[in-house]
Amino acid sequence: MAHTHDKERDDVSEVASSDAASANAASEPSNRMSGPDRRARLEQQKRRNRRINVIRTVLLMAVAFAVGCAVSFFVLPRASVPAPVPGTKSLVSLPGRTTVSQEELDTPIGTYTHKGNETVVTVREAIEEGMSLEAARNADGTYDIPSADAVLSIARNHFLLADAQERGITVSDEEVSAYAKEVWKTDDLAVIAASYSMSKDQAANLMKESATIKKLRDQVVANKLPAEPKEPSAPEDGKNDDPRPEYGEYVVGLAGDEWDKAANKWAREDGPYHAELKNYTISNDGATYSAAMAAYNVAKTQRAAAEQQISTEWTNYVNKILSDVTVQLGTLVA
Repeated sequence: MAHTHDKERDDVSEVASSDAASANAASEPSNRMSGPDRRARLEQQKRRNRRINVIRTVLLMAVAFAVGCAVSFFVLPRASVPAPVPGTKSLVSLPGRTTVSQEELDTPIGTYTHKGNETVVTVREAIEEGMSLEAARNADGTYDIPSADAVLSIARNHFLLADAQERGITVSDEEVSAYAKEVWKTDDLAVIAASYSMSKDQAANLMKESATIKKLRDQVVANKLPAEPKEPSAPEDGKNDDPRPEYGEYVVGLAGDEWDKAANKWAREDGPYHAELKNYTISNDGATYSAAMAAYNVAKTQRAAAEQQISTEWTNYVNKILSDVTVQLGTLVA
């Protein structure tokens, strides 16, 4: 089953760099902690899970599980309820509880329905949305009931991956490896699995699903993200207003079709680079550091605008995919 969820906007490059560093640190001890130490461990795991959510679904920007998707929340009753009948698809609440035993891991805590087809999400599946069962097990052998986000995540990625399959989108081992190196700075399954308290199989699934969704997004989103601009180095002599060839090459390179290299002048005067740089002396042969920094700031602004456009377009696409989905949740944890 597909796995992903996202609660809030985050920066994937920041996530990847911070988690790559943590992956090189010593892994958590295998013995179970209690009291303040255990609470600290759980809070750390929650932060890691939020990072996974961002990486899995959107890579660069968050996607809302929003417009048109009907979601029903149930307050769990205090009275006892019968155990789920094997093979049934009815939502069974866990009465007034926040933990389950190992024997109750296959209890349903949610369903999602599309075109009359209902799929059950169990406690086990929702836990494994973010970590391994071993990592989730409490000192007394119980498991905390997952939050509603885990059920929403599973539903969301199920339909995104199904859409990718319908479009014939697949990813090769080389593409998965390249994607992992881009996001996690490594394609070592053991390192990624240890970083997120997952099994190697979970990490492998995470990498493949993430790469597939990225490929889907790249196919359906018309706007493309420009390359991250590299900030020019300041002159060592501190003379920021002296024209230099390297700064001329830098500015002309960023200006793109706004600059006519053959004529050595602006090709048009209706673009953002001309608007910012019209009062600077620019040529193929040179520009000042100040002009280069002005061009750099334009490039950053353009990239930020493109990110927002892509985010909006992708969110609208996801909401369209999910517009006919109904999700029912039975959990005390928001």
